[in-house]
Amino acid sequence: MDSAPFEDQDLVMASRESAQHAMNVQNEAYRQALSELAGELYVEAYKHAIKQTLSKYAAKWNTKSNVGRHAKATSSLRTY
Repeated sequence: MDSAPFEDQDLVMASRESAQHAMNVQNEAYRQALSELAGELYVEAYKHAIKQTLSKYAAKWNTKSNVGRHAKATSSLRTY
């Protein structure tokens, strides 16, 4: 009968370890999911920044090329 308290303690410890293991598995799954979401968010933000930068440069290039075209077009017009 002296071993009964030790057996109960072993069961309590095993139960705590099992609960802790389950919590660790769940936390790791959350970490993994958050990491994947953060990676996807980073990629989308990077794409957006690149598109904005390219659009800004395209607008500058279009403005410069339109100015050149406009100057050539007006210089070829006849004035009476």
